[in-house]
Amino acid sequence: ATGATGDTGATGATGATGATGDTGATGATGATGDTGATGATGATGDTGGTGTGTEWQLATDGDAEKNPAQAPSAVSGETVTVKHGTNTKASAVSKDANGNYSYEIDVVGLPMEYVDQDGNSLTNVGGNFYRSQTNSDGTITLTPATPAKVRIVSDQPMVVTNVADGKVAAGSTDAINGNQLHGTAQSVANALGGGSTVDQDGKVTAPSYVITQTDGNTTTANDVGTALNALNKEVIKPITFGADSGTAYAATLGSTVNIKGDGNNISTESDGKGNIKVKISDTPTFTTVTANSYKVGDTTYIDSNGINANNQTINNVADGEISATSKQAVNGSQLHATNQAINNINNRVDGLAKDIDGVGATAAAMASLPQAYLPGHSMVAVAGGAHKSQNAVALGVSRISDNGKVIIKLNASHNSRGDVSGGVGVGYQW
Repeated sequence: ATGATGDTGATGATGATGATGDTGATGATGATGDTGATGATGATGDTGGTGTGTEWQLATDGDAEKNPAQAPSAVSGETVTVKHGTNTKASAVSKDANGNYSYEIDVVGLPMEYVDQDGNSLTNVGGNFYRSQTNSDGTITLTPATPAKVRIVSDQPMVVTNVADGKVAAGSTDAINGNQLHGTAQSVANALGGGSTVDQDGKVTAPSYVITQTDGNTTTANDVGTALNALNKEVIKPITFGADSGTAYAATLGSTVNIKGDGNNISTESDGKGNIKVKISDTPTFTTVTANSYKVGDTTYIDSNGINANNQTINNVADGEISATSKQAVNGSQLHATNQAINNINNRVDGLAKDIDGVGATAAAMASLPQAYLPGHSMVAVAGGAHKSQNAVALGVSRISDNGKVIIKLNASHNSRGDVSGGVGVGYQW
C-alpha cells in the first residue's frame, strides 16, 4: 500500500538583499494645496497646507521590473546626482513622450579588468585594489587584494600598439613588442644560414644545406641535425691503402699509417715535416751469393754454369730466378723492373706526401675558424688553409649558451686532395 504523505518541508531562508542601485534622478515638485475658505465675518481663512509631493522610484534597466520593492526612491525636492565612474561617463537626463526620465552611461578610455591569483575580479579605487563582496543586508565589504592579471574587457580580441622595446634579459618582466621578436627570429635565421629567413608571420624558415659526398654526389639537409649526420657519414669513411700484394688497410682519420722497409737493404725515414724518404742501403746484405767460377787477377774463369766476363760487359744474361731461395744472377731488364717497382713506391710515397700536405692544409683551415664569443650568440664561419702544394677550405658552426658556460663547436673541411675531414666539440667554462 502507498505510504502516508510526509510533512511539508520548512520554508527556505530568505535570500540576501541585492546591492542598492544607483541613486535615481530628482523627482518632480509636488502640486500646491488648495486655498482655504474665507472665514466668517470677513476673517481671512487659514492658508491650506502644502500638498503631498510625488515620490519617484529609481532603478537601472530591468531592476524595477525584477524587484520593484527594493528599488530606492526620491521624493519631491530631493536631488538625484548621477556621477561618472571609472572608464564611464553619464549623459544628461532626458524625458521621453511618456514622461519617463532616463540617462545613459558610456564607456570611455580603455576598459580594463583586474583579477587576483584566484581569478576574482578586483575594484580599483584611487590606485588601490579591493575584492568586493555583497553582504546579506545589502552592504558591500571591500578587502584589500593584490592584482595578478589584467585583461581588456572586450567582445573581440584587441591589438596593443605603440609598445616600447622591453628589456630582454634574465629576470626582465617587460613586455616585448613584435619588432624585438622579429629581431630574435632573424638572429636565429642568420645563425642557421643555409638561406634561412623570417617569413611575414615571424616564423623562421628551414635552412638548406648542401653536403658533397666522397663519391661526388650531393645531398640536401633542411635542419642542422640532418646536416651534421650527413657530414659525419662522410667524415668516418676510411682511406684505404693497398699494395701489390697483401691485404689492403682502411685507415680512419686520426690513425697512423707506417711505411716500413725490409729492415736490411731498404729503409724509410720521416723528417717530421710531411716528407718520407725510402732509401736503399749502399752496402746491401744478402743471405748468400754463389758463383761456380770467378776472376783472379786478369783471369776470369767460366764453366758451363757461368760466364768469363774478361773485364767486359756481360751480355745475354738470361733472366735469373727471383725468389727467396734463388742463387741465380739477374740481368739488366730484371733490375730495371726492380727500379720501376722502387719508382712506383716513390710515386706512392710522393702521393702519400701530398695527402699528408692536404692534412696539414685541413688543419690550418680548421684552426683558422673563428667562433662565437658572446653568451647566447652563434656563429657560422668559413676559413681557408694551405700547406706546401695543397690547400683546404673549412666551414664551422659554433654556439655559446645564454649563460655563457657551454660552448658547442662543429667544423668540416675539404682539401685539394679530395679528402673530407670534420670535428665536433663541447666545452664547459666556469
